[in-house]
Amino acid sequence: MTHSSHDPAAAYTQRLAELQRDSVQFDQRFDVIANARLAVFSLALLIGAGAWWSDALSWWWLVLPLAAFIVLVVWHERTARSLARVKAAITHYEKGLRRIAGAWPGDGNQSLAYMEEEHGYALDLDLFGEASLFELICQAHTVSGEHNVAQWLQQPQARESILARQGAIRELTDRVSLREDLGGLATAVRRSVKGQSLAEWAVKPAAFPKNNRRTQFVVLTAFAVASVLFGLATGFYLFAVLFFAVQLVLLRTVAQPILQVVQAVEEPTRELRVLALLLERLEEEQFTDPTLQDIQARLTEAQQPVSERIKQLERLVFLFDLHLNQLFAPVAIFLMWGVHLAYAIEAWRLQWGQHVPQWLEAVGEFEALLSIAGFAYEHPEYPYPDIAEGPSVLVGTALSHPLLKPGACVPNDVRLGDGLKLTIVSGSNMSGKSTYLRTVGINVVLAQLGAPVCATALRLTPFRIGATLRVQDSIQGGISRFYAELRRLKSVSDAIEDEEPVLFLLDEILHGTNSHDRQIGAEALVKSFVERGAVGFVTTHDLALTQAADGMGAEARNVHFSDTLDGGELRFDYTMREGVVDHSNALQLMANLGLLPPQPRAEA
Repeated sequence: MTHSSHDPAAAYTQRLAELQRDSVQFDQRFDVIANARLAVFSLALLIGAGAWWSDALSWWWLVLPLAAFIVLVVWHERTARSLARVKAAITHYEKGLRRIAGAWPGDGNQSLAYMEEEHGYALDLDLFGEASLFELICQAHTVSGEHNVAQWLQQPQARESILARQGAIRELTDRVSLREDLGGLATAVRRSVKGQSLAEWAVKPAAFPKNNRRTQFVVLTAFAVASVLFGLATGFYLFAVLFFAVQLVLLRTVAQPILQVVQAVEEPTRELRVLALLLERLEEEQFTDPTLQDIQARLTEAQQPVSERIKQLERLVFLFDLHLNQLFAPVAIFLMWGVHLAYAIEAWRLQWGQHVPQWLEAVGEFEALLSIAGFAYEHPEYPYPDIAEGPSVLVGTALSHPLLKPGACVPNDVRLGDGLKLTIVSGSNMSGKSTYLRTVGINVVLAQLGAPVCATALRLTPFRIGATLRVQDSIQGGISRFYAELRRLKSVSDAIEDEEPVLFLLDEILHGTNSHDRQIGAEALVKSFVERGAVGFVTTHDLALTQAADGMGAEARNVHFSDTLDGGELRFDYTMREGVVDHSNALQLMANLGLLPPQPRAEA
């Protein structure tokens, strides 16, 4: 059963057309305002010149054009921001349509930096890089959000966690306008909210000494103000001069900490200001799902939204910067304006800074869930899998590969469990064996992510995945492909020792050695995995390995992929069938490329 019956392509196309009309209107308005600004400014210059050369024209006539110019500047800036948001939303929907059409590779984040070294399946299942699952799914705008998606792709989850994510994703799936609004902030957020530097600033040790001199400065400032008022009343300013001298002396004792505070807060304030824009939008939403309610609760401190807390810091930094104004600077010095604001900024950091990592974590978790919800919305034909309890099971119908263009992948079923622990997949070259294993693996990843899967139906228990689909050698490390495969197989074997069930996906196991050793070693290894509780798939060209299923009874079965010879050309239907393949095609492929003369059909 699919989770929705909407048409995402139609919805995106309609909204895109509306935004494109808005973009044209904002563009026109932007140009009109720009011309009006130029006209009003020119008028002000003419009035100024007239007032300069003639007493008949008063300088007061400048008030109207200058006021109009200020209004136009503000209006121009707001129009520019609106235009930027509309264009960002247009990009958001254009990318969405390309994802739906299968033309998305190159649009998203392709970073391999998130992939853990020596990971058991990330490289094998194309989780990162160009045309990867991460690029397809991740629409997060903060580093924290991207990190969450990357971690969830690479970490197995307990059944309760998967079900909790499914509930949150279901509620977020139809929040199209929310994803649009956050997409409109994408450029600013991605550029500004680094995350790590912000968190480091938030938890730094206190800048000022433990002996709190803040009270002393408050009292001193109060007496300084009183002495000035006394001087204005009596004409006696000696007290004011003395208090000012004491202020200068005490100021030297905290000058360095003040400098540290104001220099350190500049970049975090910019990051928090952008983060507040994102938070304000999230705070508008109402949720019924417990996971989403918990995230929203973490973004509220002392019954006040986090965005308001951040605005408090913004106001403090703004007030501090007033002392740089030349007109206000003399008053600011006497009032110790910078000192009091620096103490207030540091007090904010000490009170709320410890919560900043928690805020970033909550935003990142929400963005990750919203990304997966976007994937779910754009694939309404994908069902949510049934996450089962008990012994290992993996049963599904019509599994396809989500990274291939719609209709480009031939669906096949999967069945493990209820006594069946091993499927040996034989077949000719290019017939689809490796793609089948990748299809199974990536759908298991999607299921454990909490996402719907590319299938008609899927029922599974949570697994740790171990794969050898894309094992690579290392020239610099002096590691051959065969030894690299052995190391990967060792990691799969070690994983089986843990309590979590393991699903192994072994492609052409031990093909880097001679057939005698390969048959003995592969059969012994696979049987060991199964006897220790793992389940999985093994592909092979060596049909001797298929005989291993004969001695395992109901625990193992043979399936195969095949090809047909049509007019000298090999054709593949990529359909999995029961039993062992009955022919090979290596010589025919060589002949088709002109490497060998025409060959008779080779029986396996």
